[in-house]
Amino acid sequence: MKVGRLYNTIEEKIPDVDIQLVDPRNHLTIIHYFWKQVKNNHIPIRLALKHMLASIKEGNVFADGHLAGELGKMDQDAILSNIYQIITGR
Repeated sequence: MKVGRLYNTIEEKIPDVDIQLVDPRNHLTIIHYFWKQVKNNHIPIRLALKHMLASIKEGNVFADGHLAGELGKMDQDAILSNIYQIITGR
């Protein structure tokens, strides 16, 4: 399972990150996740709404409310690099 491997790799390489796996069919959890990102000033509400309406697909990876990559279209190292850039602001 690609998601499980990515989860383990993130925990190993970026140990202080909070990881949440969310089924794209679980709309309440998705709304809660993006609401927290808006509340914590990680993303503006417009971006949260855009992601909720257009970017929620199986295999999409978000970091602090930003789309870090798609498991089906990107390799794991590229997604990890994007996550690191998002959470460090680099």
